[in-house]
Amino acid sequence: MFSEIRFDSPWYFLLLLLIPIVIHLGRKSLSVMTRSRGAAAILLRAFILLLLIAALAETQTLQRHDRMTVIYLLDQSQSIPSGQRQAMVEYVVREVDEHRREAQGDRVGVIVFGDQPAIEFPPTDAPLPPLKRLSSLATVETDETNLAGALQLAQASLQSDSAGRIVIVSDGNETVGDALPIARSLAANGVGIDVAPIFAPPSSAEVIVEKLTTPETARVGQTFQASVVLTNETPEGGEARTAEGKLSLVRRAGAEEVVLAEQEVTLPPGKKVFSFENELSEANFYTYQVRFTPKNKQDDLLSQNNEATSFVNAHGKGRILLIEDWERTGQFSHLIERLKRQELEVDVQPSNQLFSSMADLQPYDCVILADVPRASGTTGEEITSFSDRQIDLLVRNTQQLGCGLVILGGPSSFGAGGWANTKLEEASPVRFAIRDAKVVPVGALMLVLDKSGSMQGEKMQMTQGAALAAIRAMGGADFAGIVGFDSRAQRVVPIRKVDNPGIFAAQVRKLSASGGTNMTPGVALGFRDLQNVEAGVKHMIVLSDGQTEPGNVTQIASDMRKMGMTVSSVAVGADADQKLMSTVARNGGGKFYAVNNPKAIPRIFMREARRVAQPLVKEVPGMEPALYSSHEILQGIDGMPTFDGFVMTTVKDSPLVEVGLIAPVPKEHPENATLLASWQYGLGRTVVFSSDAGARWTNRWTEWDGYDKFFLQMIRYAMRPAGDQGDFAVATEEADGQVRVIVSALDPAKEGANFLNVVGAAVTPGMDSENFSLTQTSPGRYEGTFPARESGSYFLSIATGPGSPILRTGVNISYSAEYLRRPTNLHLLEQLAGNVPKGGEPGKVIADATTTQDLASQIDTFRRGLPDAISLQQAWPWVLVLAATAFVGDVAFRRITIGWEWLIAVWRWIGLKLRKEDKGDDGRLERLRATKKKMAEGYQANARFEAPEPVESESTPSGSQSSESSGAQLGDGDTSLAGGRMGGEDYVSRLLKAKRDARKESDSSGDQPSSEDDDFFS
Repeated sequence: MFSEIRFDSPWYFLLLLLIPIVIHLGRKSLSVMTRSRGAAAILLRAFILLLLIAALAETQTLQRHDRMTVIYLLDQSQSIPSGQRQAMVEYVVREVDEHRREAQGDRVGVIVFGDQPAIEFPPTDAPLPPLKRLSSLATVETDETNLAGALQLAQASLQSDSAGRIVIVSDGNETVGDALPIARSLAANGVGIDVAPIFAPPSSAEVIVEKLTTPETARVGQTFQASVVLTNETPEGGEARTAEGKLSLVRRAGAEEVVLAEQEVTLPPGKKVFSFENELSEANFYTYQVRFTPKNKQDDLLSQNNEATSFVNAHGKGRILLIEDWERTGQFSHLIERLKRQELEVDVQPSNQLFSSMADLQPYDCVILADVPRASGTTGEEITSFSDRQIDLLVRNTQQLGCGLVILGGPSSFGAGGWANTKLEEASPVRFAIRDAKVVPVGALMLVLDKSGSMQGEKMQMTQGAALAAIRAMGGADFAGIVGFDSRAQRVVPIRKVDNPGIFAAQVRKLSASGGTNMTPGVALGFRDLQNVEAGVKHMIVLSDGQTEPGNVTQIASDMRKMGMTVSSVAVGADADQKLMSTVARNGGGKFYAVNNPKAIPRIFMREARRVAQPLVKEVPGMEPALYSSHEILQGIDGMPTFDGFVMTTVKDSPLVEVGLIAPVPKEHPENATLLASWQYGLGRTVVFSSDAGARWTNRWTEWDGYDKFFLQMIRYAMRPAGDQGDFAVATEEADGQVRVIVSALDPAKEGANFLNVVGAAVTPGMDSENFSLTQTSPGRYEGTFPARESGSYFLSIATGPGSPILRTGVNISYSAEYLRRPTNLHLLEQLAGNVPKGGEPGKVIADATTTQDLASQIDTFRRGLPDAISLQQAWPWVLVLAATAFVGDVAFRRITIGWEWLIAVWRWIGLKLRKEDKGDDGRLERLRATKKKMAEGYQANARFEAPEPVESESTPSGSQSSESSGAQLGDGDTSLAGGRMGGEDYVSRLLKAKRDARKESDSSGDQPSSEDDDFFS
């Protein structure tokens, strides 16, 4: 029930002044009605107008509630000992059982919080569910204390139909946000706050590694110091004692790790500083980490605050990473030697020992892929390949961190090396496939796959992935088909162009293992499909893991070779018929692979797919490179020697692509004859040279005077810009899990450089990448942020525009303040409780909430002391419905005239029905009997009054005698029917008189004559 009615817009009641006008107009329009009806119609119209005005004024009902909602905020961060976390849960259960007033509908809710709050269960008046384990902790990180966020979530969870109180169970050491403004807002809304401080138990000591200090930048060969600050804290009320342990200092550069120092230390109470000298021999980005390991675990409560990190960016000569095929090492030794003579540091990495993280690539200003295929090797177990993740790291290193990328050609590079449809192709200024069949003959690949029951599990999964990898490595104009066999053969994907790899993926994923093994029908079906395709190169891969039924599969392989096709075979596992499979490969002119590990299958298929791409290699002796356009790489270079071959590609249609050199063939398609091209890709540059560097196709170039200049200018063009950074300054700030990067830029006039496109990327301690952009906030000042949840060193690369140097720096994120042992922030908790709710009493500080079991001494968190909750309900929609109903009644009242005469007839009918019901069935039976009796009497009267038949007498005397005797017989009765007139009345008159007498008798008795009576009297 509501206690009062309110109006949100009461000024609408000024419209009540219209009621007299309505009455005046109504008197005229309703003058045809009677006076009473007209007055009633006018009053009804005035009532409708009043309802409409009340609806416009937004009528509301106000209700007051004597109900309390208490929400408990439980701090589950790392600064709370595990024993105390369980104790605060038990406190909530005891408090609710003891003080909640269920009759008044009190509600209780629980919110747990760490870095973010989470609702354990929302406010409810139902019985408290079991709280042995807090399920919402699965979504909460405990390395921070976000008390402000917990208060905001509690405020949003309170309902308007009850008073609200929040009980904070915490040590008050917030590390994220500010709780005080939120508490003041709660108090202004009438919400009370109680606090239950949590005090950590005293321990003997706590050792904290506060920081590790190193210079941000250093020169190669420069000696510098790394300083470590350690603190041995003594808790309040605890005993001061010395802590012992081991201090270790480690330096990391990519995957390389070096232990610089390791020594036993003794720490008296207080702070102590240790220093270590270090010298760097080569340019790189180095991370330093120091760690303290206590000798006695009782001397150290938290292990998370026992380490710290720092970084040093060592400047030196330009550094190059050259990746070569591990099967053909030494092909580019001449280029490596010439680059080193130009004061560039070159590291060579074989393709079977590739980088594994982004950090491994950070020391380098440029990466060279020197005629490297995606997959290489001879036998199944030794085949290696670039994984999708490694390709992604390589591309992002250029796009996001500004490192140069140079791709040198050769028979195993570009599309010929299986790089088509990869992210490397996306980063390149050319496409690795040729779509025009007139330029390059198309290839056709047929995969014949065993899908018998023995292929279940990992074998089938790897086979599916290998098939898709091989399809993706082909060009859009090539053909591919897939045949599956068990005891029978079937087309999984009929041979078709690889212009829509999604069709292949959808069908390959449907492959399932079942049935026996019969290879011959599968190979025969694949052979027939290859015969029906016009392609320059036709290749088949046959895979099986078991013994096949006898057949002529080896003869089919021989026939395929005679027709210019090739067949390779893959035997998986020890149960495979390796003798048969090797014979198939030998007769088919392909290669045989025997593997025990199914994970090698994808690498084999990628390597075999390169056979189909061989037509991309164009070898014509004595070709002369032609200048297509002027390019920075070609400045000062004249008279280039001839070359004998290159890998055909398709230049991308983009204004960013710069083509410097082209080959003379194919003459009609210069877009496929690109020899040298480059473009800006993100923050870095990508350069492609589709011929080699002196090994096979350009062996005459090694004696050319311009060799060093050409390749040096190519590499330096792609390298990260290393210009003067004096006009730029970078600063970083860390707060609330975010790092803010501030760049100050000056133009040549030493004034603020404006309207720069500044972007950056950060490599996290976990080797992930975070991209961010910086926006201009003032003249020459740019700011941006990125999340930094992990502790450790972050490496930053910031690009300030094309041609400008890449700003490289770092930032150290220490462990959370959660791991700094601090006393309970009782002052903050008292401030939170001291806020006076509007219309209520200030909160209470609940002492020993988690340690005492005496409920009588505990503060009642469900006590009232707060203003009653007031809830408003919008009533105007119902008022509007009532007005609409009344309007329908008004129309009916004016348009429909209802007479009251019918009520009299209804009343009489009801009275008659009631009287008949009172007489009952006995009255009706009596009337029936009376009617029957009257009818009988009538028949008797009729018989009595009939005239007798005249009888003829034999003689007159006798007849006279007879008449006299008859007259004597009726003399005392009614003799009027004797056939004549007696007493002045004839027969008809006496009959009518009898009828009238009978009716009078019936009227006097109250009976009505029935229809039968009427028929009788008539």
